[in-house]
Amino acid sequence: MSEQLLQQVLSKLDSMDSQLNHLESKMDTMQSQLKKNVELVNVICDRLEKKDAKLKSIALNLHHTHGEIITVKDTVAVMKVKMNSLSKKQPSTNWTYSS
Repeated sequence: MSEQLLQQVLSKLDSMDSQLNHLESKMDTMQSQLKKNVELVNVICDRLEKKDAKLKSIALNLHHTHGEIITVKDTVAVMKVKMNSLSKKQPSTNWTYSS
């Protein structure tokens, strides 16, 4: 009877060993996939940082351009005021080109 009990224990141990090997294989696969996922996340983060830098550069250029447009508009407004004041001071003349 002890021989039979010993065989049952050995059988269970073999079964557990097989299950452990299967679990180790699954864990290796999961670890490999996790490593790939980490690499992908790192690549995505790097690209996101580059895109953020480009977006910031575009925003700075837009603000600079906006400032230049405001300056041009202000200059045009001042010129209009000067032209209106000059046209009020001088008599109106019709300028025509003749060849």
